[in-house]
Amino acid sequence: MSILPYIAVALITVCLILRLAVSLNSDNMEAVLFPTNLRVDALFAGVTLGYFFHLRRGEFTALSRWGIGALGLVLLLPSLLTDTISPLFASIQVSYNLAGFSLVVLWASTRSIRVPLLAKVGRYSYSIYLWHLVGTAFWRQHEMSFLSFSGDVIACVAIGIAMGAMIEFPMLHLRDRLFPSSQPSRNGSTLAPADRSAPDRTKTRDTVASVRLCLPLP
Repeated sequence: MSILPYIAVALITVCLILRLAVSLNSDNMEAVLFPTNLRVDALFAGVTLGYFFHLRRGEFTALSRWGIGALGLVLLLPSLLTDTISPLFASIQVSYNLAGFSLVVLWASTRSIRVPLLAKVGRYSYSIYLWHLVGTAFWRQHEMSFLSFSGDVIACVAIGIAMGAMIEFPMLHLRDRLFPSSQPSRNGSTLAPADRSAPDRTKTRDTVASVRLCLPLP
């Protein structure tokens, strides 16, 4: 087995240790939740999942059992049922959220789960991720409630979709025109000349799913 997964696990652990160190010396929640070097563990987790999905598919599928998905949901429950009360709690919460979402992705990636609305939103997931702080900057000024949370989610999704349509997908089309590839882009805009007459739709769907799997977790 490659050493890369072990490196990813070590880096994820280092991120947790650094967050704990910061939380023990600061009461500022943003000092724990905002610095990239303290939150990049999500990227390492996504890369590790992508490594097993693409290069060790048999092991990936063997691990993708129903119990894995259930365990992932259990790990997410504390964040759904409790408030983040301190930087120390937040630093730990980030790690079990990462573990929970990783297990849910591991379970879901080997199953045909079709939710058309989520699939459409997922097409803009990267833009939503990049621009969500714009919407959150407004709603965080309000007291936390179901209304403010719902407004925050709706605003983030709307801004992400708008920016994706105005910036991300036009740039992907431009990239595909300047640098044609034998593989379709995230929006499936370009196929190699030999494939234009009879596109392989299964290949396109698999490629899009594979690309999304390699993106960082939320």
